[in-house]
Amino acid sequence: MQNTPYDSRRLARFIAASGLTNLADGIAVLAWAWVASLITRDALWIALVPIALRSPWLLFAIPAGIVTDRVDRRRLIFAADTVRVVAFALVTLVLWQALPLPPAAPRGLAQPGLFAALMGAALVVGVAEVFRDTAAQTLLPSLVPHVLLERANGRLWAVEMIGNALLGPAVAALLIGWYVAAPFAVNATAIALALWLLSGVAGQFRARPAGKREHWKAELDAGFGFLRGSKTLRLLAWVTGFWNLTFEMTMIAMLLHA
Repeated sequence: MQNTPYDSRRLARFIAASGLTNLADGIAVLAWAWVASLITRDALWIALVPIALRSPWLLFAIPAGIVTDRVDRRRLIFAADTVRVVAFALVTLVLWQALPLPPAAPRGLAQPGLFAALMGAALVVGVAEVFRDTAAQTLLPSLVPHVLLERANGRLWAVEMIGNALLGPAVAALLIGWYVAAPFAVNATAIALALWLLSGVAGQFRARPAGKREHWKAELDAGFGFLRGSKTLRLLAWVTGFWNLTFEMTMIAMLLHA
């Protein structure tokens, strides 16, 4: 439900901020795995990095929805993106200190400490991304009237897909060719700029429950129960889950072939 008068400038700032954060996500898709391939040529170790980045979607998607319904969604986006800025900045610093990297180990890890730092940062970024993206999708109805919601959602998804799937990996490749730590520095800068854009989006973004709020455990059970009870949602969950599984497998395979 929209709580404040419609302002196209607020929507434009919000979509631009989402575009920047999704550009960073697209850069990260290639950058995390490529840096892992500079530490080891072992496919299993390389695959663990995108697993750390994506597994939070499996573990935290429904909990993130519960949190989103209980807090100010704009503040939740701020918190999640701040965490991501710090994580990307720390990875940039760690990589800068570790350069030049020794030859990648055919088996095992050439630099276990650096790999552990990458894994930890990828996990933190992945968890923050779940909460950020969930809050962003549910914040949109507060920015536009219902009659414009479909068009606004289309613009949002178009910007996100262009940044995430089209521009992000290409930009990552150019940045890695220039300097290994550059993609992570650019990501920290892009998300920081997105935070600045979001700071200009004023309004009321806390959900207003229709009745008495249930305990979060009851809401968590209700969320899983609703998913189990809906044949259509279960089918969509399996289809999209399988598609994402094969997509990530393809990305790792292409990286190793390269």
